[in-house]
Amino acid sequence: VKEENDCAAVDPNFFDEGYTLAGKTGWQVWPGSRLLVESLTFPQPSFDGESLREMQNLLKNGARVLELGAGVGMVGSSLANYGAQVLMTDLSTLVDYSLVRNLEKNSGINTNNDDEIKCPIWLENFHAVPIGKGWAGAAAVDWTIPLHEQLMDSEQDIDLVVASDCVWLISMLDGLL
Repeated sequence: VKEENDCAAVDPNFFDEGYTLAGKTGWQVWPGSRLLVESLTFPQPSFDGESLREMQNLLKNGARVLELGAGVGMVGSSLANYGAQVLMTDLSTLVDYSLVRNLEKNSGINTNNDDEIKCPIWLENFHAVPIGKGWAGAAAVDWTIPLHEQLMDSEQDIDLVVASDCVWLISMLDGLL
């Protein structure tokens, strides 16, 4: 007997050009993402080591962050809210149907509405929006192609690269190594 909501399990992007099984997991928030955000944006002075405190200070003060495998954008949006300038990257399907839409929905959340604050130059071509004390943008990136060929020098002077729960197939490691 077929249930009425059986079709809900079908991925609506399955037939999109460029769709891969590797990108299927990007449509949800995984536990590691939450833990990464907590570690980087909720300082615990009595527990955090010196390196972690340095990263927290960098982020709070506008660090330029490149996020790999951003999925729905929870980590990047949280880091932007904290004060960082974040370029979230993932497969084109996720960027087009999730990241850009989520950026639009989060635009202006917790900001001070100061019209004087302009988009950082390096994020201007990436749908960047103000979120909290920082900025976030999105770009499609293929890990098998060098970043400088895809981001037109936007990866210069990156302070921090973050990734969380984005490698679950051994074949995905080749592009990162």
